Amino acid sequence: MVTSDILEKILIKVCEKEIVITQLNETDNLFEYYEMDSLEIVNFLFEIETTFNIVLEDEDYNPEKVGTVTNLIKLIDERKKNED
Repeated sequence: MVTSDILEKILIKVCEKEIVITQLNETDNLFEYYEMDSLEIVNFLFEIETTFNIVLEDEDYNPEKVGTVTNLIKLIDERKKNED
């Protein structure tokens, strides 16, 4: 399964809303677009760590790093390489 497809499933689970990532622009802020509150953001990032078996560092909890689909996929790919 492609990373963006997995992210879409995680967003649906966390936000409990029907979500289609392809409707997003590469630069759209996920948290604003889906009106996520702070608890949903933390749950979302926890699900990413669990699903992809990666560890996000404190500096990764930055909207610039995880706020857009493009940046988030890039970060996941980087962390997956570091975990191998």
